[in-house]
Amino acid sequence: MISLYFNCKITENKLIPDDEKSGYYYPVIYPKSYQSKTISQYEVLKKTLASYNSLKFKVAILNVEIENIKNFIKDELTEIIKENINTQKLVVNFHRPSNIEAWKKDTKIKGLIYALYLIDNQIWYCGSKNYHIHKDGIIGSKESKNNRFCFNTSGCIWNMDCWNGKIIASTVSGEVVILNKETSQLSNILIPNTFALYDIQKISNSKYFFIGHGHTIKIVDFSTLKTTN
Repeated sequence: MISLYFNCKITENKLIPDDEKSGYYYPVIYPKSYQSKTISQYEVLKKTLASYNSLKFKVAILNVEIENIKNFIKDELTEIIKENINTQKLVVNFHRPSNIEAWKKDTKIKGLIYALYLIDNQIWYCGSKNYHIHKDGIIGSKESKNNRFCFNTSGCIWNMDCWNGKIIASTVSGEVVILNKETSQLSNILIPNTFALYDIQKISNSKYFFIGHGHTIKIVDFSTLKTTN
């Protein structure tokens, strides 16, 4: 399942000049006032939001900013979003980050992020500390008190799921790593003769498919395996 991060701003002013001295080859028509008689950007926004109604998201974060927005427009947009955005967790803001520092605060996570997952109504991410994907993997959440955990030598953490209240994850090194969110304990399971593991699929309360390099599939039963710290 995918996640949605949606940003939109409707302004009465043109963002880029369209005169011949501006350096742009073509006139920039958008954005115009959403009250324009010739074309309504507000109607375009509503139809764009409605177009998502056939998709399902883990998490949907929508930042929608309209100059001089009225309360009735907020109410109408909120209703359209709730009717058409099918998601496990929904965050709606009627403003966008307004400068580079706000953008950094809103979106920046230190590391290379590969996947998002919704666990206990919190957004968790996984990936690697940097572009050296064969070194250290990371799991974290901006909403958690202990918001970042590093697995040394695991390599990039490609995907994750939840078992028995713990986060389990697949890695480029071929091992399965486990994070106990309550105690912050990190552990791992070594699987013999395993290449990189990419995806996870739950098949029972304790059994999971791990899909890896070369179309390999490993079945892991967490109720019978021992972990190493």
